[in-house]
Amino acid sequence: MKNKLIFSLILLLSIPFAQSMKASGFTSSMLNFLYQNPIGKTVKNIVTSNRYFSTLIGWCANRALSKYAINQFVQKNNIDLSEAEPSDISKYGSFNEFFIRKLKDGARPIDQDQNSIVSPADGQLYVVENLTAQTEFLVKGKPFNLEKLVGNNELAQNYVGGTMVVVYLAPHNYHRFHFPVSCTPSVPFFINGRYESVNSFVYASGIQPLTENERHLILLNHSTLGKIAYIPVGALCVGKIVETYKHNECAQKGDEAGYFCFGGSTIVMLFEKNTIKVDNKFTQGNQPTPIKMGERIATIQVKGWLD
Repeated sequence: MKNKLIFSLILLLSIPFAQSMKASGFTSSMLNFLYQNPIGKTVKNIVTSNRYFSTLIGWCANRALSKYAINQFVQKNNIDLSEAEPSDISKYGSFNEFFIRKLKDGARPIDQDQNSIVSPADGQLYVVENLTAQTEFLVKGKPFNLEKLVGNNELAQNYVGGTMVVVYLAPHNYHRFHFPVSCTPSVPFFINGRYESVNSFVYASGIQPLTENERHLILLNHSTLGKIAYIPVGALCVGKIVETYKHNECAQKGDEAGYFCFGGSTIVMLFEKNTIKVDNKFTQGNQPTPIKMGERIATIQVKGWLD
């Protein structure tokens, strides 16, 4: 009985903790302690150097007791249950079941223009054009390491001068990710890494989670765009990245590619030089733009494709 009580307490406390670690704009004393305090940095390095902590959080989120945290989570984040399938939270057997919930048909209309490229997920959209060895992304004074991101120098060269699109998923977002174009997706390549938080506070501390964290690299083969690098990135408290698509088989724009188990994280997409034109509203200033899966973010501009 005592052990069950202790387990229940850990379980119910782990959900709000992981939520707060992912909350947009979160700059509380917890992150400050982990990333600025000497003692906190030691704790953080232990926690983020392996997946044990994130696995523990994921394990807790899969227990039946965790479902009692769903209602609080919904209310805190103003989640629209009417678009969820099912919409009745009592139908979910655990917090993670709700976290990776599906949506009702039509909840995310897919842009049908054959030349459009759509957002793969709900979240905040960042765009970086004309990638070079000197490009910085959210970490001032520290160039973004394209080769490290994809784990291969030859592949990285394909995207020099190209465009990087990043979608950051907050905890309240729909956590399944989809294909941005019709394509033939490869088998995912696993790139080992750490489990840093992907909060903006972490970038400000000089850490680049996109190149440090565990991630999966999927090459989307497209007859006109070439190879799009499609990269789901893990993070602190993300239990697992799960792909659901069929490898090396044709997928349609908007088809589900996979999901993030409890936590929240990021999708990175790399496009080769002179292949796409990003919509102007996403390139004004350096601020992220709220986006829904299926919304158009760019159009194909390869010579001959639109002729």
